This record gives sequence, structure tokens and C-alpha cells, in this order.
Amino acid sequence: CTPGFYCAGDFLSNVTGPCDAGYFCNGSSFHPRPSDSTGGECPVGHYCEIGSDLPTPCPEGFYLNSTGHQSESDCLECKSGFYCDKPGLAEPTGLCSPGFYCPPNQVS
Repeated sequence: CTPGFYCAGDFLSNVTGPCDAGYFCNGSSFHPRPSDSTGGECPVGHYCEIGSDLPTPCPEGFYLNSTGHQSESDCLECKSGFYCDKPGLAEPTGLCSPGFYCPPNQVS
């Protein structure tokens, strides 16, 4: 089966449909919402649009602390006073250093 899609039976020549938003399918999925080694619910720090073969990390300056999200707009802005220095974070990296100002979406 094509990554990002599921095939509802063995040896199908055509895919059955795309993986559901909030889930990813690695190419051997039998269901649009797999929960095994063929894919799964989108993990924290990531989102999965419809037809995802891999989770997409939220960008720097953002985080996402729950699972099953469907679009980049679900990613949360790093809060004022904190920084988020890499993609795919489940929570802000840390507090800003004393004496420094960190507006929302700060990456360092």
C-alpha cells in the first residue's frame, strides 16, 4: 500500500483511501486510523494532515502537548517568557534567561 494511505485487504492493487487526519499510515496500514506498527495517532509535538505517512513536527517557536492533531494551526505559540528552540516540542524548552525579554514564539 502507498504510504499515507490504507488498503483494506491483502494484495489490493489500489488503495482504499487516505489515512485520516490526526493519524499517519506508513504504507502497510489496513485501517484509516491505525494503532499498531503500521501507523498510529499523531504524537505530541506533531500534527498529521489527511494522507500523512509520517507525523510533521510543529515548527520552532511552537509546541503541542497532546496527540491526534490535524494541522499546523493546532500548534501552540511558545508562551511569553519561554523559548521553544527546536521543532516537534511537547512543551516549551525553558524559561528565558534573567534580564532577557522573550516574546511569544521565541526560539532562543
